[in-house]
Amino acid sequence: MSFPRLVHHGRGEDGRRESSFPLPITCPPLEGSGIQNKKISSFATFRKVAQNFRLSSPKGRQRRSLFHEKIDDKRPHDRTVSGRNFFKMAVHFYLALPVEAEPEFKSKLNPRTLSAKICGIGNLEKDQLMSFIYIDESGQFKKSNDGEFFVVASFTVGDSKRTEKRFKSWLKEKFPKKMRSQPEIKFIANLDVIIRYSFLKRANIPEGYIRKEKIKSGELYTHIVGDVLEKYLPITDHEFRAFCDQRHVKGITKAKFKSILEAQIRPKLPKNTIIQIEMVDSTSSANIQIADWITGALAHYLEGKKNGKLYFDILKNNIIAEGNELFKDHRQNKKPNRSD
Repeated sequence: MSFPRLVHHGRGEDGRRESSFPLPITCPPLEGSGIQNKKISSFATFRKVAQNFRLSSPKGRQRRSLFHEKIDDKRPHDRTVSGRNFFKMAVHFYLALPVEAEPEFKSKLNPRTLSAKICGIGNLEKDQLMSFIYIDESGQFKKSNDGEFFVVASFTVGDSKRTEKRFKSWLKEKFPKKMRSQPEIKFIANLDVIIRYSFLKRANIPEGYIRKEKIKSGELYTHIVGDVLEKYLPITDHEFRAFCDQRHVKGITKAKFKSILEAQIRPKLPKNTIIQIEMVDSTSSANIQIADWITGALAHYLEGKKNGKLYFDILKNNIIAEGNELFKDHRQNKKPNRSD
């Protein structure tokens, strides 16, 4: 019986083995799917195989229950993961992929990049999945020297404790001072994080968020965070946990902030899903610090600052879909006045 084989290319900067899963490959028989050995030479063929795998599975069975072999929390970059298990992971991930993200998957049939996407879906051993989302922002709503854009970025990862531990260890050993340069961004990209972000131009803030020439920053910030969280929905997870950097949300209490966001995402989550939305101090949360670096790198890119393009190129394989620019059509539809 023939199974896909991983081709190894040495080790990356983080010490992990870098491998690929090159085409063409032979799809192994998948138990319960009706799929026999099949030659795969293109993404289109892989898509057909994955769709067949879904359609031929018993009605009502959850996709993740189709894994008949225990994976034991192994990731595709682990040398002990067989080609067969990796192919099952690839099929599982593809079936959970949003339609708009499909193009991003075409070139990612390799363990290192695909592992980020799989880990973001959750722990494959559990019947119920969990999402841990970390959020931070960059920029100011009012006029300042920080630039034109306000950016809110987020990331999710399968094992947040493991990510935090690796980050702290690396930071202590390599970079005791907080910086935002190429080595940090490369390290973050290698953590297998999945990134989603939204942004706006300060000049495009609608009148609805302005009162007496002052921006209702609390309401606007809540709106942007809600937009970022909705990028993760709909999902089948039964726990949804989001952690934002501690900040003053002007005009809105923390309780109101949480209730607004919960009301926004609740309809797109399974019934009885546990929702946790918290503000945490970045000085005590390595994951929020990671989100801070990601947001800063994206802000550098949007503002056209030095190394911004380099940072974005390093992170782009971790970014799911394009960043969402809010209110981008507002300015052109706005009636001019003396202050414009």
